[in-house]
Amino acid sequence: MKNINNINNVVNANSEKVIELSVIPLIEEENTSLSEKEKSLVSLVHHEIKHDIESILINFDVSNYTKIIQMVALIMKSIESITSQKEKIAGAIKKKVALECGRMCIKQMKDHMEMLMIYDSIAETALETMVDVSRNLNVKVISEAAVSAANCCMGIFSSK
Repeated sequence: MKNINNINNVVNANSEKVIELSVIPLIEEENTSLSEKEKSLVSLVHHEIKHDIESILINFDVSNYTKIIQMVALIMKSIESITSQKEKIAGAIKKKVALECGRMCIKQMKDHMEMLMIYDSIAETALETMVDVSRNLNVKVISEAAVSAANCCMGIFSSK
């Protein structure tokens, strides 16, 4: 009950705010299939991106579809940043955390049902598309670096 009162106090204190800044009470109240580790990761990601998500969601010049794409990209970058500093985390867990984090951010908005419906219909596909693009870009950059390094080394050996 304390968490609900905190949320109500924040909303009442500043009715112009679109997002309440604490995601943990919502995660605990929701019936999610997240493990404790995944909830902790959602919390870390949310803490890192909360102000950027606010600015995305309150931008009335951008469609909800664009906001969702921007949100998913921001969440993905944050998850990669956080998980690269910790132990290796499986892609399926990252995906689950990213989707849940976005869902929680939207649920904190005033009048969120329409945007949540759009999110649920496109977020997973958008995330998978971005992952596919980044995977192919990373492979290309790595292979170009390997070719460049090999050419450099071959030049050293051939000059002797």
